[in-house]
Amino acid sequence: AFVTPSPLPAWARIGIGAVAEAAFLGYVIVFGRRAAAAGGVCTVVAGMNEPVLYGAGYSVYTRIARLALLEKLCADVRQDLEVGLLSPTVARELARLPAGNQSEVLDVARRDALSGAELGGVVRLLLESVTAEQKQFVLAKPREALGHTRAGESQGWDPRLSARGNRVSKQLAALLDRLAWVENFLECRGWTSLVASDRLVLSPIFDRLARDARCVAEGAGDLAVEMRRA
Repeated sequence: AFVTPSPLPAWARIGIGAVAEAAFLGYVIVFGRRAAAAGGVCTVVAGMNEPVLYGAGYSVYTRIARLALLEKLCADVRQDLEVGLLSPTVARELARLPAGNQSEVLDVARRDALSGAELGGVVRLLLESVTAEQKQFVLAKPREALGHTRAGESQGWDPRLSARGNRVSKQLAALLDRLAWVENFLECRGWTSLVASDRLVLSPIFDRLARDARCVAEGAGDLAVEMRRA
């Protein structure tokens, strides 16, 4: 305080130094404790040479974001991330899930060699699942579950078809999309989550669906045979 070239009085310089020291110690204690709980301040992400939290060249916000990511991961997934067996992109997708489900989903992704986009879709399906049967179906057959969500998507304008043919194709695509949802709902026993009042209201609707579906199936089959003969 007596040698610093500043016009401020000694008591002011000492006070500024004390505040700076307190801020530094607070930073070390708060963030250092979190880093230690997350596996140390020199955690390495996906084979990178720079530390996750305090690597040179990274902003404070980036370091805090990476620390927050580590805190959301379960121990097994965090360890794979630290040793470079897991990319940060995959880790961020897994972090959307509860910690208790992350290892299981990571095993599924490795078993079926899912891409990053496919893993993101699986995570979304799991978060949207309302029954244990639906979740088991997604984990057992992830690509088939993803296929159900994409079934019947419109392919846009088909140059092979007339204007009328394209309109029919669009309607059929929408219908197939809804049928895929119904098939998934029935196969995964989604109806088990319905309460008694729901079942009373929906029962006649499913009766009509079964009746109309049989009529449509017969008519569509006959038309397909006739079209092939033409």
